[in-house]
Amino acid sequence: SSGINAEYGVDEEHDVRHHFLRLFAESEAERFVYLDTTVHITSHTIPDLLSLELPLIAPLLRRQDVTAWSNFWASFTPVTWNYLRSSDYANILTRTIRGVFPVSCVRNIYLINRSLALSLLEWEAYDRAHLQPEISMCKTLYERSVPVFLSNEQDWGRLKNSSEIPDLLLWRNRTQDWESKYLAKIPRAEDFADTGCSNVFLAKGVLTPEFGQDMVHALLEMGEYYESEPSHHIRPSYDITKTPYNQTLVEVVLHLTGHLISDIFPGFTPKHQLYDIRISKVEGDKLTRKNQLKKGHSAAYQVILPLNDAYTTPEDETLGYRFPRQNCTVTGSEPGDILLYPGMVTHRVDVHSPTVGVLYYLGASFDSKQA
Repeated sequence: SSGINAEYGVDEEHDVRHHFLRLFAESEAERFVYLDTTVHITSHTIPDLLSLELPLIAPLLRRQDVTAWSNFWASFTPVTWNYLRSSDYANILTRTIRGVFPVSCVRNIYLINRSLALSLLEWEAYDRAHLQPEISMCKTLYERSVPVFLSNEQDWGRLKNSSEIPDLLLWRNRTQDWESKYLAKIPRAEDFADTGCSNVFLAKGVLTPEFGQDMVHALLEMGEYYESEPSHHIRPSYDITKTPYNQTLVEVVLHLTGHLISDIFPGFTPKHQLYDIRISKVEGDKLTRKNQLKKGHSAAYQVILPLNDAYTTPEDETLGYRFPRQNCTVTGSEPGDILLYPGMVTHRVDVHSPTVGVLYYLGASFDSKQA
């Protein structure tokens, strides 16, 4: 990327490859691993490929949103070194055949042993400026009869979407990428533990910390949706219904909670109709009332997702989400948790400000009627 190029004082992608090869040559490392920002691999990919002890090996990766886009070429055109489709490509891509195969070229990710890496540096393998860096490397290897190997024996991972869409918005088109980054588990009814407050339940560790981090970061681009004095909130908040994140966040919340409501709250049949969804900002004074619902509005349930770890001092140990009518406070919630409780008719909630800093949480309210 341009950021990496600038950081290391090199201008072209070809030069970046050579620069890192030189750094590798100056080290005592035995393997050179190249991967770019489009790659998402499993934790066992690198160890498993190292165990094959091949001079150059890559895992098969493909994009989820494009049928035949992958990180390898099975064949080249003989003169221009452009991509050439072959029957081997389809069979390897679909894993009709499985194994470790010699292919014409790999890109995005590959592992090279020390001997071959030093040879690539000597051969100036990336220097054909009219070719992409990896194509230049593969042509160099072909001319010297050095094989390039690809393994499709396992599901090693995938190539991410190449668009500029934020990861948080990949829920529909790149569900697997979204879940691998943001979802720790699909909760079951038994995961929602009794908090000691009547009909208030907490599921721990449903989302990853990255979800909250990226959501708070996204607020930097939501200034136009920030309301310092919202009509039915006491606290300043971001009206998510007006943002590009609305559909994704509503679908995610329903995906994680909607199917459980009848089990957790017997007697309610949820409509799964959104009433309100906001990210609230809590700082300053002692309590803020999450006065989300207009008087008399019948909401089946509400959801709170803490987005940042705000209760961090010893003084914060007794702070959290206060339910005055139930005379109890839910403490110990963390980013990634889900707090689930009935609507405002029975469960008003006041939120403590942290001793230091700011608390951000996502709050969503949904309609329902009693079955």
